[in-house]
Amino acid sequence: MGEPKALLLYRGETFLSAVHAAAKAGGAGQVIVVAGIHSAQIGRRLPAADAVMAVNPAPQGGMISSVRTGLRAVRETASGVFIALVDQPFVTAEVFAGLAAEHAQTPDAVVIARYRGKKRGHPIVLPRAVFPLCFSGPDNLGLHWVTHHPAVTVRDVDFETDSIIRDVDTPQDYLRLTEAQP
Repeated sequence: MGEPKALLLYRGETFLSAVHAAAKAGGAGQVIVVAGIHSAQIGRRLPAADAVMAVNPAPQGGMISSVRTGLRAVRETASGVFIALVDQPFVTAEVFAGLAAEHAQTPDAVVIARYRGKKRGHPIVLPRAVFPLCFSGPDNLGLHWVTHHPAVTVRDVDFETDSIIRDVDTPQDYLRLTEAQP
């Protein structure tokens, strides 16, 4: 695709800026951007002064290594965190707000976006209560281990938008996305 996904353009802004704006409008406080091998390039283009860069020293460890890196940077006052993917720039503030509302009602539950009652996607909310599990689970099982742990309660929030289950993984995905833009 030519550059890091975070810096690809969607509707006139970078993927990172789009995700940041939706998360903030949907209720996020602190925004932590986790980056690996492209951290210097991404760091120069953080979308706002309130975004904090956390560099994942071992991105080859997969998503769970990025989650762990981000959790280390979370403020002590945060009741939970959104885990959002930069390759989903089309997820709206309404999705983040819906998840935040459920988190407010069930503050110790993992809250997961679900498409039409069938398929889970992202973003999700990890409550502070499960942060230790994120560090103790097997690397190869990642967040799946956390969300399926017997001590964890999960709440699904249904959405009609398929944005929570789509992402941009290939040049063809990006081409389809850019061709579909108004």
